[in-house]
Amino acid sequence: METSLRPGSVAAVADDRDAVLIELPGDISTSESLLPTLERLIGGMGIRGDSLAGIGVCLGPGSYTGLRIGAATAMGLVSGWRVPLKGVPALRAIAFAAVSEAPVLSVIRAREGEVFAAAYASSDPFSTELLPPGVYECRAVADWLSRNGAVCAGPGAEMVAGVSDPSLTTSPGADTIARLASILHGRSGPDPFLRPLYLRSFRQKARQGVS
Repeated sequence: METSLRPGSVAAVADDRDAVLIELPGDISTSESLLPTLERLIGGMGIRGDSLAGIGVCLGPGSYTGLRIGAATAMGLVSGWRVPLKGVPALRAIAFAAVSEAPVLSVIRAREGEVFAAAYASSDPFSTELLPPGVYECRAVADWLSRNGAVCAGPGAEMVAGVSDPSLTTSPGADTIARLASILHGRSGPDPFLRPLYLRSFRQKARQGVS
């Protein structure tokens, strides 16, 4: 499930290849649309929830409300279906989707002039973190990018680097979250509970400079 960014989506992935993805309707709230869309997905595929290998959910950063709804729904479903649960950081999912052996700077729009960002040595889900996840002023991230060089991706890439290629600026879908959740689960096992990555408190200021 991906509920951190609008419109959000749900997906089922089989054997890391075949995926069925459904976007959440944009004209109603996530709290109203998520469970009916999940029911449509599962029912349309003719499978049972308790037959799933697990559930992956995006941890954010993103919408406070969307993250809480996604986390609460996922935890409720795994309790009822008794399947594993794995949370996936959105910034790591963006880097994963970029499919790059070079460093990747993942960027998500935040408030005006600010972004959530992190940088990784490559798209490998276990690659080294080069810039810690946080909320930054756009100019600070742009300066980091000019000094270090990287593929800039995510729904904030245009703000930082003028990137407009849809293949790099699209938000990660639930199919990406599912695939990455499977990989992360294989390395570290299921999550006993979820901690949404808000990355900022309501009054926290963005970082003005990064090294």
